[in-house]
Amino acid sequence: MNRILRTRTARIRILCVSAGLMLSLVVTGWCDVQGTIFKKNNQGQVSGLIKYKPSSKVYEVTDPKTGVSVTIRLAEVDRIVVKDPPELDAAIKLVQGNQAALAIPNLEKIVKDYEGMPPAARAARWLVSAYLKTGVPDKAIAIGERLVASDPRIAGDPDFAAVYWKALLDGNMLPKLKKALDDAIATGPRSLVAQALLTRGGVERKQGAGKANLESALVDGYLRVIVLFQDIKEAQPEALYNAVKCFEQLNQGAYADRMRRKLLAEFPDDPYSEQIKSGS
Repeated sequence: MNRILRTRTARIRILCVSAGLMLSLVVTGWCDVQGTIFKKNNQGQVSGLIKYKPSSKVYEVTDPKTGVSVTIRLAEVDRIVVKDPPELDAAIKLVQGNQAALAIPNLEKIVKDYEGMPPAARAARWLVSAYLKTGVPDKAIAIGERLVASDPRIAGDPDFAAVYWKALLDGNMLPKLKKALDDAIATGPRSLVAQALLTRGGVERKQGAGKANLESALVDGYLRVIVLFQDIKEAQPEALYNAVKCFEQLNQGAYADRMRRKLLAEFPDDPYSEQIKSGS
């Protein structure tokens, strides 16, 4: 009887372990993504279950009714429309609410399941930010590099570029960062160029707090954005805030006050304005 009980117990344990493994596979396996791929040059669109193959940079789109699949090269894709997974917004709120560590597992899963698609780019932006907030810039850099290698288009997303470049800055990978900034400024759209100029200002300030570095940060970074990129509204608060700080360090109070008034008048509810109001 004891032998039978021990045998049954062993079998139950095996079944439980197997069930656990199966559950793990279900949780971490590929997620079928329903969506539509629009081709370049008005070459039509294809809807179905989308899967991206990064090694060959192609999309496989399967009709769920017929099971027939078509292959579309990344170079042929104009845009992809899929719904964000519901857990993405919840994870973003955790990062914004200084609970970045709690958001990392879900963000990692979304980046994996939606690779090559818009939700992965959005999740990657916040995953890099989460790694930075938890003090691991090396992981932030690694995820950024992996995503760019998989889908080079993500490098042109200003929101993603901002945090990826910050990771390179925090990780002291300045030669690599400078090349990325030069490339973006030379060939990128205005929104990306503005972000690159902001980051260039940060590079100069990281290299030193001397007069030469501060003036370079202003002339080649923040003031260029304020004067030449007024149409890129999302870049203005950061540029104005950092211009205030640089002018203060250069003991040029009148210019600092001018930038401060502009920031508070034009962007009163922006977090950078809140920092100015609080004296930080």
